[in-house]
Formats: sequence, C-alpha cells, structure tokens
Amino acid sequence: MNLIKYHPAHPRHFFNTGIHQFVGSDSAQNFVAANIVEHSGRFEVEIAAPGFAKSDFQIEVKDGNLSIKARKEQENQEKNTTSKRREFSYTSFTRNFTLPEIIDTEQVVASYEQGILKVSLPKVEQKNADEVKQIKIS
Repeated sequence: MNLIKYHPAHPRHFFNTGIHQFVGSDSAQNFVAANIVEHSGRFEVEIAAPGFAKSDFQIEVKDGNLSIKARKEQENQEKNTTSKRREFSYTSFTRNFTLPEIIDTEQVVASYEQGILKVSLPKVEQKNADEVKQIKIS
C-alpha cells in the first residue's frame, strides 16, 4: 500500500511552517483522536489510546510517513453476560501521517503514559539562508 501526499490549493500552503504537511489518513472505524503540537525544536504527536500496553504499539517511519499501529486482543466477557453497546473498546487502530521534510527521522522517540501515546519528532536544524560563511584561500 502506498500513501499519496495530499496538497490542496489552499492559502495556508503559502505559509511554509511545516505543520500543514501533517496529513492523517484513516478509516472512520476504530478512529482514535490525535493532537499535533509544535514546539520550538520538535513536533509532538499525541494519540489518545487508553487501555493499551506499550507492547501493543508498532511505530514506523518510512519514506517520509509516520505509521502508528496498535493491536490488542479483545477480552472475553464473563459468561451469562451480553453487552448491549461497547463504545470504548479499541482492539486495533492505525494512524498514518505524512511528515514534513524538516523532521529528523533518525531521532524519533515515543512514550506511553496514562493512556496517551506521545511521539516526538525533532526538527532538523536548518541553516539560515542569509548566513554568510567566509572562505579563506590557502
């Protein structure tokens, strides 16, 4: 499966901050909420995923895409009980994001605490285009 980058003709693309390049593509089934927060030297993706263990997650960065997958075996119900409705039972989900080019994909780290998965995406240190470097002749 190949992910296709989505670039609509929208005025927000004239302001190249990098954050607009995060594009999520997911099905509505088992959709989990995500926040994307920009800090001075990094972006942070937060996924609301209560009830999972760290070992349930698989996080990959490949070809400029961040893929977050989680799989959990569904718990068996007690005998002689029947659920009439189960809304907060996540058994698996996948979230995909297209990363901006300013992400240092070699330094991506993740943590999981209190039902929130946090993926830290450090920015590549960009040199100032106006910076002039003097070259000495030997």
